Amino acid sequence: MKKLLSVFLIITITLCLVGCQDSGASKQPCFTFIVDKDNTYDVSFSKGFAQAAEANEVACTILYASTAEEQSAAIEKAVQEGAKAIAIAPVDETSLKSALFKANQANIPVVTVNRPTDGADYFINQADFEVITQTILEDIYELLDGEGQFALVDTNMLGISARPWISYLENLLKTEKYSSLELVEKIFADDERVFEKVENLTTKYPDLKLIYMPNGNYLDEICKRLEDKKSDVRVTGLANPSKMKDLVGDDRVCPFFYLWDSEKIGADAFSVLKAIVDGKLTKEDTVFCPKEGEEYLISKEYLGQKTIYISSIIQFNKNNIDYWCNIY
Repeated sequence: MKKLLSVFLIITITLCLVGCQDSGASKQPCFTFIVDKDNTYDVSFSKGFAQAAEANEVACTILYASTAEEQSAAIEKAVQEGAKAIAIAPVDETSLKSALFKANQANIPVVTVNRPTDGADYFINQADFEVITQTILEDIYELLDGEGQFALVDTNMLGISARPWISYLENLLKTEKYSSLELVEKIFADDERVFEKVENLTTKYPDLKLIYMPNGNYLDEICKRLEDKKSDVRVTGLANPSKMKDLVGDDRVCPFFYLWDSEKIGADAFSVLKAIVDGKLTKEDTVFCPKEGEEYLISKEYLGQKTIYISSIIQFNKNNIDYWCNIY
């Protein structure tokens, strides 16, 4: 009981927006965003979501929850309090289905950002995985001057959504352009054993030129350790700018890395939910137009969710890292 109370103390932090200030505010739909407060990248989604809600004079509640258990409790809390719509940055892709079923039964639309989760209506995806993979592989190709060995290190065992990237990467490597790039090994580790595995990797393959990490966990620490060893191996992948500020540059182990404009993604998640609530987006639609001149494709379902592709990947490097560090 004490644990349950502590959960609700954590998650019941509310933002009262402009919509609450006028006489009709109580009639405005309440939109809820659920996020892990300790994940600065995920929190930046909620900032964009809240800003979009404020601009539309819609009441918005941010619930903070850091585990699957807490996020399930937050979803149930939002349902009980009559939320009109829910967005969530889920901690994993499979553990929230029971709670999301209750939202579905209450006719509350749910979208997710950063990763899909079984049971939600839409996944607001950062970009088509084919676009992501093609972009990153092209940069790897140029960095390695078109040839050489590289390895893949995946540090999120629950990151099911990254698996199609890896399969597509392997297919691209079979094409003529990339035939001189050799993916020597794939490593999967989601704890500190990854450091030992990376060290063994660099010993096993003395000609290894680069490590690609499709998930950002431990990327900064691996860069630090390779620099301490004065390694010639380069590292790139997905990472949080605030963690990489002092580690990226042409003369560093990490010359560049990738992620997305998370505040825009949060704002677009709000736009999707508002369109559903307003009856302007239905399950039959194949495109979503948040505003004139902007059109997002809606793909086939993934983990029970339709996917809306909303933006392109961003390369972070020494020229733009300071700006993005101030955002997340």
